[in-house]
Amino acid sequence: MDMYDAKFVEDVNKALALLETPGLLDIIEELDAATLHFADLATAVDAARSARPGRGPLSKQRLLETLQIMESTGLITSHMDPSARSRSYAITEHGRELIAATQPLVEWAEEYFQKGSDGGTTESRSGK
Repeated sequence: MDMYDAKFVEDVNKALALLETPGLLDIIEELDAATLHFADLATAVDAARSARPGRGPLSKQRLLETLQIMESTGLITSHMDPSARSRSYAITEHGRELIAATQPLVEWAEEYFQKGSDGGTTESRSGK
């Protein structure tokens, strides 16, 4: 199979677009650790984002939108907890697979961008 056929490129572009969803990686990281009610998840995500340079908190509306996208794509599940009168969220196996799939990208990005804000020169990236 040609690695760069049209279907492959389309699927990769869909995956990258999903990864660009605001807060998605922060949310999935928090839910990998525990099932959380909405308020606890919002607090955890805001704390995680504020610890990273250039990232601020997500609005409650944006958080809800991202959670809906994540649920519709099968990365998380939610259920209403009547005793807490709140919705709780949990990661799915697909969500865990996304974490595993993104780990090599994270490692590559850390190495690549440690060379400088532009990732180093073309020569250093190509090994020449």
